Amino acid sequence: MKLAVFLVALFSLSAVAAVHAQKVTLHSEKVAIQQILRELRKQTDYSFIYREQDIAKSMPITIHVEAEEILDVLPRIVAGQPFTYTVANGVITLQPKPTAIVKRVGEANGLILAYPEVRGRVVDSLGDPLEGASVRVLNIEGKRTTLQTLTGGDGYFLLRNVPEGAVLEVTFVGYVAQQVSAISNVGTIVLKAVPNELEEVEVMVSTGYQQLPRERATGSFVQIDNELFDRSVSTDVISRLKGITPSLIFDERAGAEPKLSIRGRSTIFANDQPLIVLDNFPYEGDINSINPNDIENISILRDAAAASIWGVRAANGVIVITTKKGSGETPVSIGFNTNLTVGNKPDLYYQPRMSSGDFIEVERMLFDNGYFNNDINNVTSYPPISPVIELLSAARNGTVDATESEAAIQQLKQYDIRDDLNKYFYRRSVKQQYALNFRGGEKSYNYYYSAGFDHNKDNLIGNGLRRISLSTRQNIQPTQDLELSFGLDYTLSNNAANSALGTITLGSRNIYPYARLSGDNGEALPISNKYRADFIQESSSLGLLDWTYRPLDERMYTERTSEANNMRFQTGIRYRIWRRLNAEVRYQYQQQRGTGENLYHQDAFYTRDLINRYTTFENGALTRNIPEGSILNTTNNKLDAHNGRMQLNYSHTWKDHDLAAIAGFEVREIKTGGKTVGFYGYDEANGSSRPVNYNTYYRLYPSGYALIPDQRNISGTIDRFRSYYSNVSYSYKSRYTLSASGRIDQSNLFGVAANLKAVPLWSIGGKWVLSDEPFYKWGALPVVALKATYGYNGNLDNSVTAFTTARLANASFTGKPAAFIISPPNPNLKWERVSMLNLGVEFASKNDRISGSFEYFTKHASDLIGEGPLGATTGLTSFRGNVADMVGKGFDLMLSTDNIRKKLIWRSTLLFSYAIDEITDYKRTASSLSAYFPDNSINRESLFYTPVEGRPLFSIYSYKWAGLDGENGNPLGYLNGMPSDNYTAISSMSNTPVDSLIYHGRAMAPFFGSLRNDFIYKQWSLSVNISYSFGHYFRKPTISYGDLYRTYSSLHADFNKRWQKPGDESFTTVPSMVFPDINGRDAFYVNSEVNVKRADLVRLQDIRLAYNFAFKQHNGLMKALQVYAFANNIGLLWTANGEGIDPDFPATPLPFTLSFGAQLTL
Repeated sequence: MKLAVFLVALFSLSAVAAVHAQKVTLHSEKVAIQQILRELRKQTDYSFIYREQDIAKSMPITIHVEAEEILDVLPRIVAGQPFTYTVANGVITLQPKPTAIVKRVGEANGLILAYPEVRGRVVDSLGDPLEGASVRVLNIEGKRTTLQTLTGGDGYFLLRNVPEGAVLEVTFVGYVAQQVSAISNVGTIVLKAVPNELEEVEVMVSTGYQQLPRERATGSFVQIDNELFDRSVSTDVISRLKGITPSLIFDERAGAEPKLSIRGRSTIFANDQPLIVLDNFPYEGDINSINPNDIENISILRDAAAASIWGVRAANGVIVITTKKGSGETPVSIGFNTNLTVGNKPDLYYQPRMSSGDFIEVERMLFDNGYFNNDINNVTSYPPISPVIELLSAARNGTVDATESEAAIQQLKQYDIRDDLNKYFYRRSVKQQYALNFRGGEKSYNYYYSAGFDHNKDNLIGNGLRRISLSTRQNIQPTQDLELSFGLDYTLSNNAANSALGTITLGSRNIYPYARLSGDNGEALPISNKYRADFIQESSSLGLLDWTYRPLDERMYTERTSEANNMRFQTGIRYRIWRRLNAEVRYQYQQQRGTGENLYHQDAFYTRDLINRYTTFENGALTRNIPEGSILNTTNNKLDAHNGRMQLNYSHTWKDHDLAAIAGFEVREIKTGGKTVGFYGYDEANGSSRPVNYNTYYRLYPSGYALIPDQRNISGTIDRFRSYYSNVSYSYKSRYTLSASGRIDQSNLFGVAANLKAVPLWSIGGKWVLSDEPFYKWGALPVVALKATYGYNGNLDNSVTAFTTARLANASFTGKPAAFIISPPNPNLKWERVSMLNLGVEFASKNDRISGSFEYFTKHASDLIGEGPLGATTGLTSFRGNVADMVGKGFDLMLSTDNIRKKLIWRSTLLFSYAIDEITDYKRTASSLSAYFPDNSINRESLFYTPVEGRPLFSIYSYKWAGLDGENGNPLGYLNGMPSDNYTAISSMSNTPVDSLIYHGRAMAPFFGSLRNDFIYKQWSLSVNISYSFGHYFRKPTISYGDLYRTYSSLHADFNKRWQKPGDESFTTVPSMVFPDINGRDAFYVNSEVNVKRADLVRLQDIRLAYNFAFKQHNGLMKALQVYAFANNIGLLWTANGEGIDPDFPATPLPFTLSFGAQLTL
């Protein structure tokens, strides 16, 4: 109820608007117009935007006014000046007085006259007319002629006697200029506002603490505006960054949440993901709960000068997300976006696999060699065996005729379980998205409201998402010096993961490839899961529940659902103490509540199996120690994060000088908690359950002893931080800029010594606009700026603290409470430090035909968390502390070109990045060679990391290959320089030290990027994005006979390429199949150099096609309408491995998706 009252009160603020007079006081004698404008901007809420060259010839101004309204003062300021002004939406725009149109401009400029009249209309992205936009005619050299005009109040313009082949340049201060080919009817030209806020004509970038003019920012920033962000279609924010951002690696190989990396790696065991900042504060919850349709723009902070203000959380880079807001003196605008995305089923047949017939013949060979005898004769646990082994065993025992057995086996060879999986467990994914927002404002109040609904049906039947999102942001300025802001976001997400696919196994083995899940009439068929069929029949006669496992039925009997409630509240107050100094206080509270339920109905195999196994027999009586009924496991997770900040902002501009500084203090607390509870004998009708005895070891049926599984668990953490920070920048003539920042962090995660030292993380930077120098004369590149930064960022490993940490649980045998030590105390524990040097150049050619930037960086990460040795007397073999170092370097190139500027517009954007890392100091080595072969870059399971000094963290190693033995097909390696098949000796570190393994290179691509081509023709636009990555390696899948025998998990079609007779070694590298398998033989072959391939690839990532409907006049309702189609995950264009394998997805590639949608503005 309290929350409802609060929401009503907050949303009701839209009815409040405080209006105040904009009065100014000026006493100036013969001063430049720039100084007058600076003074007016400080005293009023108006923004002044203009071009320096438009006011360069202004005359000195003398004016004396006292507390007069600005609109009465402006005419006196511009009187007699070569410029005029317009006032709209709180912005005062200075523009040159229009020049009379030259009737015969062709003669004056050497152009050929063609069109008597050229008409058109200029509007903004909302469809509103832009009054006072400049429309100029460019000659064949791209230079402006004297033929120009301004748009009228309705946005229309008319030019006469426009030369043939001329180009029109349309500009409006605060908007991105456009060039279009001159024709009689140009139609509607849509100008887009520059990203972020405006100060004069400067584009602003956000650090999360302040807005910085991009022209004066020394740090390394990447900006993604709303148009580029909305180019792709997805229900989450992060996916939309894929392929459009330099320096950002987007790794989806693990198949779960994508792993992000900005400029390579800077840590070993600590958090390796960028810090996510949402509306000025770190976002602690699930990033997938954010509605992407509420995002206005994103800034990515890549170097120390840009990110060091975030201190010990900035070493991996910072992604600053800014949500949409209202704007003052703007009529209400309503936006609606909807799309439908349909995706293909996963390609289960993508990876080549041995046929069911070949697999059955392998089973026959194993059976003939007695491999399954132990399972067949096991009358203790009755492990399951496949139908083929059952038939062969029955034929051998004489219970089934050999001919009938063979006929049944031949029939089984015709089946492929992938057919049933594709039919009954997978579907085309369908994702629906709806988003509605409206925003606007008055002089002292603006607002933004939005609502969104997402409904996803995933590829796995039974899995999906429903999400409702609500959001509002409001800003109130009750007085000239006071500004209040409020924001509230609420998301309700419901997830379902009901697919029973993961339960289809054959005991400890994978399911056999010829399994059938349904009969000829569609009925659910049983398969052996944990026990043999004979045992299941016998147990039923004893009164146990039916132990039969039917995968298709399991889809109905298991429900796995979760619900997440996310709420984020922000408020802030900013007060201008005096014209150059203001103070602000901001607070954010973030709450996340998650509940999960795993409900196994009474008919579910999990329930029946657990009840049966804990059933005991005594004197012929049956006792169910786990009662009949369903089993319900519930989880409750919560997160509460408080962020508070106090900050002073100083800004002073005088003559050619600009000084800006901030200083602040902030505190943060993140509290998490979780509870898990299990209920047995659960009755879904009335919500009741029955108690069980968790403290007794029961004799299991058919064998063993165990406690009843106890799902009860409680967990929680509290992390607290206190920080002091400051940033200052100085600019002279907007040509030379210096910046510096510093931050001190303290936390309950650090040791006492680290908190007392208070060593700051800091940065310095400089920027020089070389092209503004009088001596600079290179016309080919009229814009060139150089910049350099250096500083320190930090990083945290939340799994390590300065105190002794332990996990409290019950001992496995006694069931009594016990504490298990996780890490010993470490009072010297501190944050990781990463120093970074960044050198860059920004450039633009004449007429902005070519523009871009190039940045080179180096990193040195010290005090990294690593495994260090401990003495045996401590009772621990190792500890994690600040014991490791690594370095990194690379560059980022961003290049944009305007290839065609006629009726057809063609623009290209090249992103090319290079980033590498190298371990320079690490104290421990692995005890076995096998630790160096897995590619840990995929799953990022840090427990298995094996850092090697002088190498990247994620490396690809292999055994040196000596071919196949021509007599028996054994794979050969090298031992003491000679070919050998002594695999035990080869895999010994004493015989094969790590540095004698073949080091192929990096598992993560050092070179990566994309090439995007955008085409615009009239109202049509087409965007094609190609991504690429080079310079890395991967280990391709292949056959492992031991895994094939033991777990049925290696069914690769390389089986058909195996060595079978002498001479085969000349055309194959796949070893012969032997039985019994030789210890170490498979491991040597799988990890040998013949299976390591280059992972270079070029991928056609996505294509977007859109049509913008042109509205010459507002019909009273519709302002703009765009319909679009978006194709994603299209496929590989080229790969270096020569086998057609997708190195990123060697098992199953991401399914192709196609989206259709519409964006409407009213």
